[in-house]
Amino acid sequence: MKAVILAAGKGKRLRPITQDIPKAMVEVGGKPLLERIILQLKGKGFKEFVVVVGYKKEIVEHHFKDGSSFGVHIQFVAQKELLGTGHALLEAEQYLKDEKEFLLVFADTFFDESAIDNIIKAPTPGVIGVTQVDDPRAYGVVELDDRCLVKNVVEKPEVPSSNLVVTGLYKLPHKIFDALKKIPLSPRGEYELPHAVMLLIKEGVEFCIVKMSLGKDIASAANLEEARSIAKGRH
Repeated sequence: MKAVILAAGKGKRLRPITQDIPKAMVEVGGKPLLERIILQLKGKGFKEFVVVVGYKKEIVEHHFKDGSSFGVHIQFVAQKELLGTGHALLEAEQYLKDEKEFLLVFADTFFDESAIDNIIKAPTPGVIGVTQVDDPRAYGVVELDDRCLVKNVVEKPEVPSSNLVVTGLYKLPHKIFDALKKIPLSPRGEYELPHAVMLLIKEGVEFCIVKMSLGKDIASAANLEEARSIAKGRH
């Protein structure tokens, strides 16, 4: 199974840290976030990576090159226009033609690697890593049916139906690319991955969840400091 990592974002909410480096290269625990993720996945047997880059991509490409110095193989693909997570993933399709399924990770996700095993072993074609938060209104909220399968993902609801929110860790079937080609632009002018996931669910593709004890989106300076504190405590 290959792993796709979305690392094209600018990280505007982390400025001035991301003024000169891409968000994926912000350090946590003495390593860039992207390096941390690659090494975590390598420890679980992943050797083939597709990394979608964009903002200041030359910094990422120079650091990792072909991945051989990290014991893996990395193929880079550039997202020339930052048109959302769905668009970023679609850029990687050419490198996944022979993959029935693959792991998808957002490069700004700080997670406990124990979740990877559960996501890989999950029996459904699709898997969404989720975590529990006190106030889910700023996140994508996952709603489950009576079989504990995903029935809906609601973006930033005013009245959340649960406190389970999407993290940046998925297992996806190859047919996600067909769905991505069908979805329209969202109101904010992006192609959103959750919209493609919902299209697959409506077509009968089952998605389950894996609850992650640690799954943080490094979206703000406060999130970054919390992740750094956790990483420091594990040394």
